[in-house]
Amino acid sequence: MTQPPEASETDLFYEDEIHRVTVMPGESRTAIIAFGGIGLALNGIQIEEFKNSLRGEHTVFFVLDKARSWWNDGDALAMLDDILSVAREDLDVRDVAVVGNSMGGSGALLAAHHFEEVTRCLALVPQADVRMSFAPEPRWIPLRERIEAHRFETFALPPRAAQTHVVFGALDDHDQRRCFIERGVALDVIDGYDHDLASRAKRQDPGFYRSMIAFVTDGTPIAFPGTPST
Repeated sequence: MTQPPEASETDLFYEDEIHRVTVMPGESRTAIIAFGGIGLALNGIQIEEFKNSLRGEHTVFFVLDKARSWWNDGDALAMLDDILSVAREDLDVRDVAVVGNSMGGSGALLAAHHFEEVTRCLALVPQADVRMSFAPEPRWIPLRERIEAHRFETFALPPRAAQTHVVFGALDDHDQRRCFIERGVALDVIDGYDHDLASRAKRQDPGFYRSMIAFVTDGTPIAFPGTPST
């Protein structure tokens, strides 16, 4: 079986039938939690997303929802509490950032809402509502139908993190964006992008992509397309 390109150089931190957490050790007092998405590419193999981009001095925890349940199966909050406890007590971390794309963006918002340790959050094209009663995107219907109980009815949650960006492409699902707006969650909406915002930005506008990563790692303001240079 072909292995995904980001499958090595991390240590297993925790795994059960629902979740898998790996860690890339660092030396700073900052930790990053990177939430994985559904992983429909690479023959359905989920990868440690943002791994190559986040290499550096910070410790990075990569979290996968193997059930592809949008964090509804198992106890995601208990798992995150364990990660944060280790970061705080064993690694002496004083600054925690979270990042995720699509389903991973929904996970990042869960962490930023429930844990005061999180100081920065970047959620790219997250889903606000994955219940079948909410107009489902066709490609995700089989996954959403498998969710037996919705532990989290919405991911349109006000984050505690003082620095938060919830970023959508203007061509992405308007209904999902409306859920966030109706709950008072501020959005950054980027013209010319759709749900593949992260991968397209990395290919077509690497400066924009790198600035999003710099926001996660260091809190540097994001240089959105069209922002005047200073």
